[in-house]
Amino acid sequence: MKTPSLDRVRAERRLGSTALARMALDCFRELAASEMVDDGDVKMLGLELEKARPSMALLKRFSREVVKRYQELASTGLERRAALLQACEYVESEYEGRMRELVDKASRYLSQYERVLTHSHSGTVVNVLSRALGVRKVLVLESRPMCEGRITATTLSKTKQVELWVDAASGYAVQNCQACVVGADVIFPDGSFSGKVGSIPLALLCREYGRPFYVVADLWKIDEKTGYIIEEGGAGEVWEEGGEVVVRNPYFEIVRAELVHGYLTEKGFLKQLGQHV
Repeated sequence: MKTPSLDRVRAERRLGSTALARMALDCFRELAASEMVDDGDVKMLGLELEKARPSMALLKRFSREVVKRYQELASTGLERRAALLQACEYVESEYEGRMRELVDKASRYLSQYERVLTHSHSGTVVNVLSRALGVRKVLVLESRPMCEGRITATTLSKTKQVELWVDAASGYAVQNCQACVVGADVIFPDGSFSGKVGSIPLALLCREYGRPFYVVADLWKIDEKTGYIIEEGGAGEVWEEGGEVVVRNPYFEIVRAELVHGYLTEKGFLKQLGQHV
């Protein structure tokens, strides 16, 4: 089962997991716009979305929630296309409610800091920092090779003082901030998380210099490590003329739980995930 948005999900490398999850809803809506919709098509699309980006837990959660809700609605006799559209609306509304809670609680929590450092691009982190009234300056690491940090810097510059830092200066950047905030693509039950490559050295630097390292993420991103794959980009993104040189370009890495000061979620500040797993 293929839709135009499914190809975009597979190809997208700069946007965060929330944006990708919303693309999943676009995929289901495109299916609903087709002439025929049956249960097999909906289930197949859900599986295709999960396989498209296996490192994105939220994409998997959105897909499974839509399929589950669709099956419940279709079982009542509701017309298939209407059931699929209503399922998408339900999941979108449910998630938006979670995000409102997260942004409200996390922005108030982070307002205790005036200078905050972040890495790469997370739409959730951007929303939180833009509403954190106490935060005056945001330092942003560029996040090579795709430089997603520029998206973060450009967006936040509308409401905050922003400095864009090269990745190699992350140690100096940590010394110039009061706290570090990053997003997560997956939260694992043991308290570790998967984030954009560069998150491990950033967390270690925060420990070295005594800065709290926070992860902003909703609890729908909790998933098992079983089957988790660290995606890797093409060599051409790093060096187009590398010749015989082997170029490694991993997109994500797993940060140990003990390096995380706390998670900022829709339930507020969580030092341990506990009952939420």
